[in-house]
Amino acid sequence: MIKAVLFDGYGTLFAGGMERLHGLCQQICDDHRLDLDGKGFLHEWDQHFLPMLRGDAFMTFRVANNRSLKATFAQLEIEADQEPYVDHFFELLGEVSLYDEVRSTIEKLNGFPHGVVSNADSDHLQAALDRNELHFDLVVSSESAQAYKPNPDIFLPALEKLGVSASDALYVGDSQEDDLEGAHRAGSKMAWVNRDGSVLKEGIPAPDYEIEDLSEVLGILGV
Repeated sequence: MIKAVLFDGYGTLFAGGMERLHGLCQQICDDHRLDLDGKGFLHEWDQHFLPMLRGDAFMTFRVANNRSLKATFAQLEIEADQEPYVDHFFELLGEVSLYDEVRSTIEKLNGFPHGVVSNADSDHLQAALDRNELHFDLVVSSESAQAYKPNPDIFLPALEKLGVSASDALYVGDSQEDDLEGAHRAGSKMAWVNRDGSVLKEGIPAPDYEIEDLSEVLGILGV
């Protein structure tokens, strides 16, 4: 029996995060006349960024972005301060909008325990929630939990506060590597938000539910 539901943030509740990141990367390419487009630059940036999130020592999302972008600038021989770009990126993360069905879905969960567990720093995650006037029983960021999905430790504060076991919780998210893998490791049920009809990648655990948008969560929960 599902006794609580937890949601990922960006890509699940919030729309436009990747588009804003691609736009920032394109701006960097234009500013420094690189022979790359925004997506190409992001690929180079990710080579430095992702290992920082998956390393043994925890660092905040902002610190990881600053350090990895600085390393990317050095690799591409860009002589510029990376920090203003990162500051702008974090402003953009606080300005994201909601997917169309999110507000009505969350409003119908009134009385059913629900929260957010997101790979994010607390400040921009809360800014995005406040901007969109979304309210949850709890909000856990990777910064507050000191862990990033797919590390199952990020789910522990939420489960403890809600007073439910992992097996009695449903996690709703869009990322195969972070959300499906993370929920599987935590022992929670998983609803994969597959808005664009993606194919499940090899080695990724199959979700308990596959949905096109969040409105389908209400049927799963029976509310």
